[in-house]
Amino acid sequence: MFREYAQGQGFNLAEVFIEQDSTAPAAFGQLIEAAKHGLGRAIAVPTIDHLAVLGSAPLDEMLQRLTGAKVHEMDRVVPPLPPA
Repeated sequence: MFREYAQGQGFNLAEVFIEQDSTAPAAFGQLIEAAKHGLGRAIAVPTIDHLAVLGSAPLDEMLQRLTGAKVHEMDRVVPPLPPA
């Protein structure tokens, strides 16, 4: 699912971070560090709810501020722009 999404967006999949209940928020911390150190310029999440480990703030905006990477919500359907 992630590889297909990344390729469809013109990205290469670098890594997948999966949070485990017993170690949360370890994977999220690893994601932030990887993005800060240039592993990726985009972060894809199935839904913004997958970032719920952080609380209820505008999570995509906060993650983008922390890492500089654009957050892509994979299930968000963005309508095409009308013709110019």
